Amino acid sequence: MAVDLSGSDPLIGALLSRFALPFRGYDMRYHYGVMSDAQRFVVNAPITGAVSTPATVVLNAPLP
Repeated sequence: MAVDLSGSDPLIGALLSRFALPFRGYDMRYHYGVMSDAQRFVVNAPITGAVSTPATVVLNAPLP
């Protein structure tokens, strides 16, 4: 979301949606980042049509 600001006494313009993101999960803090120029964003979003690869986690595996 963004708004335009103008004038020496800031006048706040209408709220504008810049883009829609397909967020997953409940915690959105880590799904995007703002670049240092504040003009670009880095977004962690799924690729359309991508297939997920399952992960295997082994707990309490015997040590060699």
